[in-house]
Amino acid sequence: AIILPRCDQHDAIRVVERISSAMKAPRELDGVTLSSGVATIPFNADAGLALVAAADEALYESKRTGRNRYSVSARRPETTRALGGCGV
Repeated sequence: AIILPRCDQHDAIRVVERISSAMKAPRELDGVTLSSGVATIPFNADAGLALVAAADEALYESKRTGRNRYSVSARRPETTRALGGCGV
């Protein structure tokens, strides 16, 4: 997990893309892939635990759809509250 305080969704995606590109260069990392899930406050969650859950859902979406990629959470705070949320 990478926590990026005061980082909006666009900038978070840029960070993930830079890390992914950096991992492709070294030969020591041949065969290693990076799957990532991006979630941000306030777009995908209201606070802590809901944010982690949104990022986790996006991560598993990346793994399901081919690995070595990133996915942006589709979760919205209203959805979290409607489903009972995470207690936050």
